[in-house]
Amino acid sequence: MIETVGTCQQIDQLVTNDLVPQPGTNLPPVYFACGQLYENTEVSWLGIDYFERFLSGYPDHPLAPEVKSALIRAIVARAKLNGTSILPTPEQSGTTDDGSTVVLIRNESPESLRIVLSGPESRIEQLEACSACSTFSTSPSFCPGIGPVGRYTIKPGQYFVVVESTSDTGTTPWSGDWILDSGFEYTNCFFIIKGYRFGW
Repeated sequence: MIETVGTCQQIDQLVTNDLVPQPGTNLPPVYFACGQLYENTEVSWLGIDYFERFLSGYPDHPLAPEVKSALIRAIVARAKLNGTSILPTPEQSGTTDDGSTVVLIRNESPESLRIVLSGPESRIEQLEACSACSTFSTSPSFCPGIGPVGRYTIKPGQYFVVVESTSDTGTTPWSGDWILDSGFEYTNCFFIIKGYRFGW
């Protein structure tokens, strides 16, 4: 199968009509190739959907690490191009005994989050929604402290970070450059102000 923009746009129809031979074998590289078609264009974010389909359907495929890296690049490119709310480096909340760098992100919102870190190491993390949380009408004076927490040990250095909702496309994402030093723990708290955006 030749991966062209036209072919990629018809993938769903081809799959529905059983026109993809051996889909378990052929679909993963097709999804990857379709995402790559857009990666170095002015509409690079259009590749995100294909990368996500790949990782959702074939997380253990040998190409999965490459696809995940491509997805991270595409998400970062979309954030830089479209603009987001500015996400400053979180405050240091403690030190680590072993000199590692730890980022704690608490989700105080009823929406699931995707956290993308691009820097000395690149990774993409999912943080489940807070079932007991709701949106706020104004910014709270402190982090409520009831939502799920993601703890991520990463290499120190400068990162471009994107935090976005994966369950509500109307919620404004955040992004920014973070400088994270070795030996410290950093904590960030996310909530949603009704009709506006994430808080931190």
